[in-house]
Amino acid sequence: MTTRGVEFLKNWIAKNVTPTEQGETRATILATQCIIEAASQGIVVAHMEEGGPNVETLILEAMIQMEEAATPAD
Repeated sequence: MTTRGVEFLKNWIAKNVTPTEQGETRATILATQCIIEAASQGIVVAHMEEGGPNVETLILEAMIQMEEAATPAD
């Protein structure tokens, strides 16, 4: 992962992923959109994934974290 790639991915997730987003299919769609937007800015997938999880997994993890944060504790 490069600093530029990590920052792009963090910012993209913050702007485009919401707590209501759910499921692996939605994560796949969002990952594709993220990769396309990154490419338009000269950022390749390897800059976001190198040595770590793939973009889809990172987005899915963000979705789960947002859902857990939005769910009130009993």
